[in-house]
Amino acid sequence: MGEAILSAGAVLWRPAADRAHGIEVLLVHRPKYDDWSLPKGKREPGEHVLLTAAREVAEETSVRPVLGPRLRTVEYLARGRPKQVDYWSARSDHGDARRATETTGSAKTCSGHWTPRAGWTRCFWPTCWPASRLAPA
Repeated sequence: MGEAILSAGAVLWRPAADRAHGIEVLLVHRPKYDDWSLPKGKREPGEHVLLTAAREVAEETSVRPVLGPRLRTVEYLARGRPKQVDYWSARSDHGDARRATETTGSAKTCSGHWTPRAGWTRCFWPTCWPASRLAPA
């Protein structure tokens, strides 16, 4: 099966404009796969996993993240190879969260979309991530 692909990323969140809806989470569109995902990417050789998470979020969203609590690791098969993704909860630095709505990020990401937590958790939220660890409700 081969050696595991090591990756890291974050659940980038911000308070919703309408406080009644709690928080919004940034999803990124990946044209290569024509899907929506949490920002994440592969570790570079010798790179610490925290640096990978921060670098990948910044590359894919143009937002400099402030990493918070570590979330559980997600493991799955990617094209027949085992993949391990370490995730953190993250907020944006210096109020740049608004920028991510229009960002083009890197060449691998064409757009980002802030989504209310209630709207995306049905599709993306692993049962191993308690919502209380992500952000205050």
